[in-house]
Amino acid sequence: MGYPGYPPNPQPQWGQPQHWGQPQQPVKPSLWWIVPGIVAIIAGIVGAAVFGFSALFQALDEVDDYQRVQSPGSGEVSLTADTDYTIYLEYSGASEYGPQGDVYVTLTDPSGDTVHLTDPKGTTTYQVNAVEGRAGFTFHTEQAGTYLLTGESSARITLAVTEGSPSAAFGTIGIALGIVAAGFVVGLAIIVTVVIMRGRNRKPFGFPTQ
Repeated sequence: MGYPGYPPNPQPQWGQPQHWGQPQQPVKPSLWWIVPGIVAIIAGIVGAAVFGFSALFQALDEVDDYQRVQSPGSGEVSLTADTDYTIYLEYSGASEYGPQGDVYVTLTDPSGDTVHLTDPKGTTTYQVNAVEGRAGFTFHTEQAGTYLLTGESSARITLAVTEGSPSAAFGTIGIALGIVAAGFVVGLAIIVTVVIMRGRNRKPFGFPTQ
């Protein structure tokens, strides 16, 4: 007794439409959109480096231009009106520790009045080649002209006068870090957005249907 065989699988004929699932479409957005994110991160790092080195070389020039008076002793410094100034104490080891012994500094304005000196907030130091300095006093000028700076100290110290407060030195570091942070945040935002959008737009592969 014979058994009917299974019908043969139909062979697709050339030109006849095939019942297959939808072909896989390219996922959007393209991975190329990650490139701007990477560029933003790199640009932030490079920009911070350029800014940092530029500020460093500028600081080196500024240190050379400080007005200096030897202590013990006195000397004249030329100052402008309505300006904040800092008196740095320069001596060997100033970038690591305070001066040995007491240091007394007085400043007299062009009218003969004594200028009020205040202690700096925090500790600010610098070391440029063989020159080391530590912020010792800050003051504000009311008038322009020649001031008399006098220092009394047990050890020989150089009094270096420059415009600005010690806290301003941290501005350069803050700006450089801000540039890096901005580039990283923008770049990361672009990369994450692209990845999320691609995940939402991704479709499963098509399969043949009956």
